[in-house]
Amino acid sequence: MKKYLLKILGVILLCGFISKPANLYNKGSTNIEQIPEFAISHILTAEAVYSACEFYGIIHPKIVVAQSILETGYYKSNICIKYNNIFGLYDSYQKDYFKFNYWWESVEAYRNKVQCKLGKNYCSEEEYYKFLEELPYATDPNYVSKLQKIISKCQTQNSKN
Repeated sequence: MKKYLLKILGVILLCGFISKPANLYNKGSTNIEQIPEFAISHILTAEAVYSACEFYGIIHPKIVVAQSILETGYYKSNICIKYNNIFGLYDSYQKDYFKFNYWWESVEAYRNKVQCKLGKNYCSEEEYYKFLEELPYATDPNYVSKLQKIISKCQTQNSKN
């Protein structure tokens, strides 16, 4: 019975997912083959965030994934869970955190609200770290070193696999 209910739930989720407007994925179609894997599974992992970063044209996805991990405590924060906000993006007009229907919408919002302030489509990692330090995005003076530690840890774990 449990397997049957899970299958039904999966079909309902998938059908509801496919009926979203075509522009949700910036691909102009709701054809299932064109929906990115990270969006189909709905599972929030560092690998899925990396894929979403690539999909949305994020500069330095490794750094941005590290930001998502740091900002959410490995995707466990209330803002992440309740609002699907994996960067702690704050709406100063509403005086609350941005709320998203799906976690990957926050990746697109990051590109449009944070990364756009860079003013160019590419820079070195050092320039990007400096950009992050100069933004009022993170107030922690150790923010960049924490990001670098997360990246190093993730690379170490990936090399073991």
